[in-house]
Order: sequence, then structure tokens, then C-alpha cells
Amino acid sequence: MRYCLRCGWEWSREEPPGFRDVCPQCQSYLHCCQNCSLWQGNRGICSSLTAAPTPNPAEHNFCEEFRFAFRAGRPQETDVGARESDARRRWEGLFKK
Repeated sequence: MRYCLRCGWEWSREEPPGFRDVCPQCQSYLHCCQNCSLWQGNRGICSSLTAAPTPNPAEHNFCEEFRFAFRAGRPQETDVGARESDARRRWEGLFKK
């Protein structure tokens, strides 16, 4: 399945997202390096030899080599709400006696 990397919303259309398409759930760009199958997240680089590097891999780009990545399941750790609530819980825990 194809999902928004940030929130896990499922892309159900056959065609890939356009250059400026955004997720209807979290408003993050779908046509970005981090949603591409060529993106090597563990190294923070694109595996394409011809694509120009982008300053922010989460922002939209105009790469013609973009291939929306297939993932086995919805992203869990990248859920923005969960990250924010977890960070807030840990921050507040620092000040409890």
C-alpha cells in the first residue's frame, strides 16, 4: 500500500501524486523525497544518480523520477500526533517529583 509517511493516510488512486499534492489529513506534501521508493532514509540520500538533491526531503519537489513507495503497513513512528503527545508527556515527566 501507499501511505503518507507523516501520518499514515492511505493513497488509493492508481496514478502517483502530482508535484504539489498534499495529504488531506496532515497537509504534508506527498510528492517528496521521503515518500519516494528511491529515498534511502537510513542514509538521508536519494539512490538516483541523476536526480538533483533537494534541501528539504519532506518538501515537494519536481523530480521526474519520483515513485511513490509501497509499504507493508501504515507508518507508526512517524505519526505527528503521537510524537507530539509522547514528547509532551516526557517533558512534563521531567518536572514531576
